[in-house]
Amino acid sequence: MFEIGLYHNGASDLPVVATKSGVVVNDGTLAEVQESAQRTLINQIRQGILADQLGFNYGSLISRSSTKRFSSRATSPSTV
Repeated sequence: MFEIGLYHNGASDLPVVATKSGVVVNDGTLAEVQESAQRTLINQIRQGILADQLGFNYGSLISRSSTKRFSSRATSPSTV
């Protein structure tokens, strides 16, 4: 038996631009960045639901500060 998992890194859908110092950042206003983050979260949830419907064993929604893991076998919020 093998397990199939899903990982979604939560990357922004905004174009990027390099600063003078070479750091690459999202090219958008604060409002555009917030809207992009909302779209990304919705897409992560939709992809997780689809993965569960397709029989994936687990998935992880990855952000810069933490990783949220979910499983179709979860029995309590602490295991999600």
